[in-house]
Amino acid sequence: MANLDRKNDLEHEFKKHEQRIEEISLQREFEIKAPFDYQLTLLDQEDEDLGIAYGEVELDRDEAWLDMTNRLEELREDTVTALDREVTEIENALWRAVADHKDPCKVLMAIRLDIVKDIGC
Repeated sequence: MANLDRKNDLEHEFKKHEQRIEEISLQREFEIKAPFDYQLTLLDQEDEDLGIAYGEVELDRDEAWLDMTNRLEELREDTVTALDREVTEIENALWRAVADHKDPCKVLMAIRLDIVKDIGC
């Protein structure tokens, strides 16, 4: 009977030590894996951040494109308006030259604007 109690006590102690060894093993495994899991989490987060950043870049690109095309259209309209005004002024100067009995060709050459520099009489 004493041997049986001693055997049971030893088995109980053995199981306690075995359980403690298993707990230590699991803790060590967790401590070893934790940095790698953290790195994987960081990589996933970085991928997500890159996706968000890429979406913002596309929005910025589209806004910049729209702004640039609007500005170019405004520039074109302003340029056309300015050239129309110059053409009107040139036409008026030529009509005045005709009305004043002056040579329109000489008046045209005297204007010295880029718009008329390649016009020959």
